[in-house]
Amino acid sequence: GSNGQITYSLLTNNNNNYNNSNNNNTNNTPTGGIKIPFQVDPISGVVNTSSVLDVDANVTYSFAIVATDGGAPPLSAIATVTIAVLDVLRRPPAFLLGAYQFSILETYPPGELIDVVTAVPGDGAGIVYGIRSPDPTLPFSIGRTNGVLSLNGDAHLDALVRSIYNFTVVVSDAEVPSLSATVPITVTLITVNSVPPTFLGPCDARVLEGLPAR
Repeated sequence: GSNGQITYSLLTNNNNNYNNSNNNNTNNTPTGGIKIPFQVDPISGVVNTSSVLDVDANVTYSFAIVATDGGAPPLSAIATVTIAVLDVLRRPPAFLLGAYQFSILETYPPGELIDVVTAVPGDGAGIVYGIRSPDPTLPFSIGRTNGVLSLNGDAHLDALVRSIYNFTVVVSDAEVPSLSATVPITVTLITVNSVPPTFLGPCDARVLEGLPAR
């Protein structure tokens, strides 16, 4: 019936009265007076651009859409839409290597630095590091601002139980919306018994001939 016929419209500064059974007088000015470069199809509700987007004019747009049925009286619902416009020429941060591999003894001291995972900023301001892993017991952490990879202070390593750790480090810029990059990390544990003995240095000895054997 007519109640099932839904029409969609933008809630703009010139149409800022929203009424339904729960709220009889809601004023909404989501764009703060900024012209919205979008339009909504009244039948399908699909949002399209209505003019050329300029990333320098307003990076993020927020506006409201009203859905109204064909009943008598009509009932309405409102939803807020947020669209972030990205600069296609903006470069994300990037890691110096395509992958990082580290090897440490299973007796490595907890809390100690392993190495630095280095990234360079893109066009955005600042960079921050983080770890992505489905493993909640991952015994490693990374410095948020410096990319320093460390063994956690409460870590207990055992190469016989687990000898390889694979996880991902992500670096993001401080822009809104943020751009990011990821890199795979592999840490391999070396068992203490698998390390061959080594001499501390060269050995140079001299003996006199004719000494009795002992």
